[in-house]
Amino acid sequence: MLKRIVAIIIINLQNKVNIRQNKIRSIVGLVLSSEDRIYGEVTITISTDQRIRTLNRKFLGKDYSTDVLAFSFIEGKSLKVKAANSALSRMRLLGDVVVSAGTAIRNAKKYNTTAEYEIYLYVIHGILHLLGFDDANALKKAIMRKKEQYYLKKYYNL
Repeated sequence: MLKRIVAIIIINLQNKVNIRQNKIRSIVGLVLSSEDRIYGEVTITISTDQRIRTLNRKFLGKDYSTDVLAFSFIEGKSLKVKAANSALSRMRLLGDVVVSAGTAIRNAKKYNTTAEYEIYLYVIHGILHLLGFDDANALKKAIMRKKEQYYLKKYYNL
């Protein structure tokens, strides 16, 4: 049996939301283990609107801030597990997830949640993208939303 090895690096570049790194690590670990990822390295960056807007413009050509960006270490390739029983398919580097604390604050007010909850949602969303899920059409978006809600509920019920 292979041991699970996941490197989770958290970088906090903002001061508006109190970041509990242990909780973010737990959420990332929950998603990765539930999706049968046995090895991975992921960086989670909690950023400002200005920084995420700069990244969005530089890498995606979109000149506005957003809630979350995900950058795969393997550009242009899906990291979704192809065969559930293949250990090699589960031993991949993941990438970087950047979330906006400013967007989290605004959306917390809009959706009557907390900024921390919104950040956890964005982290889950970004990790799912790194694992190969996307929200490019209504069906795929519904699948991602269902997984996001599943992991949020599972985390809060631990």
